[in-house]
Amino acid sequence: MSAWIKTAVFWTVMAVTVVLLWRIIQKNNRDAPGRLTYTEFHQNIIDDNIERITITNSIEVAGRLRNGESFQTTLPSYYPGVIERLSGNGVTIDVKSSSTPAWLSIVINASPFLILFGFWIFMMRQMKSRGKTL
Repeated sequence: MSAWIKTAVFWTVMAVTVVLLWRIIQKNNRDAPGRLTYTEFHQNIIDDNIERITITNSIEVAGRLRNGESFQTTLPSYYPGVIERLSGNGVTIDVKSSSTPAWLSIVINASPFLILFGFWIFMMRQMKSRGKTL
């Protein structure tokens, strides 16, 4: 492989790495709604402070309190009576499945490791080719 192709591949990998890191940082810096513990969420159910919720993947809950504040929480795997209690309080409940396919989530989560592995292979090959020229 010629030197300019190796250089182009290297800079492409570096650019993709920078873009992925930027997206991760941007995702973490968004103005996320307040995070509630399950106990706080349950207390808001009892106090009838919840206006609407959206349940995603059967455990992730995002919603709005009656005072207009947004919140997020995670339901435990077994939560009997929560949906019935919310319905009894007149809460609007929306249930959604994940919008991201499972394979895409795996690729996104594995991409930093794959990029580091690719960079490591690239560096090893560069060191090997440098050794032959001496």
